[in-house]
Amino acid sequence: MEIIEKERKSATGWESLKTQLVDYDSEVLMHRRDVSINRLNRRNSPVPNQEEWKYSKIARWIKKNYTPQRTNEKLDLAEFHIPDLEANVLVFVNGYFRMDLSDVSHHQNGVVVQNLTEAIDLFSDDFEKHLNQNLDHTYFSDLNAAIHQNGVFIKVDSNTVVEHPIHMIYIQHGKSALSNPRNLVLIGDNARLDVMESQVEVA
Repeated sequence: MEIIEKERKSATGWESLKTQLVDYDSEVLMHRRDVSINRLNRRNSPVPNQEEWKYSKIARWIKKNYTPQRTNEKLDLAEFHIPDLEANVLVFVNGYFRMDLSDVSHHQNGVVVQNLTEAIDLFSDDFEKHLNQNLDHTYFSDLNAAIHQNGVFIKVDSNTVVEHPIHMIYIQHGKSALSNPRNLVLIGDNARLDVMESQVEVA
């Protein structure tokens, strides 16, 4: 991942990449990004001779040159929907949440489904308390926390059983696109939410 390897060598480089990816950063989010960037600057990239990576075939893709690629292109997603499933469908293209391709028509009291960057101000206390606070700090978790793109915020109140599942469709579109979404999902006590994920590639 040449772009990542180059940027890792200096805080200035990470900051440059970060500015290409962010839609809108609150003070909380900027601080959390900076903390993760500082962690990355103290880390070495994962290599096969490290114990935790020796069984992972990472060489073939960490050498590629990935770039952020945001697109508003209309895509036909019919084949990726689960037949006969009544669900709220959240679509991400190259790491960016696309509301225009999503379907959140199944509304329910006690359930919030919102664009991550739009939810930051409305639910600032939740972001302050939970975002990046329960991570196992690995190279890739810190990488995601530092340079994530858009995502979705989901909050389910306590004692709420969500009637319709959420189907998240992550689409890789284009050549060598950097896809790095970030979601924050908060489930209250005695609440239930079913979530499914699909990873697909569209030429």
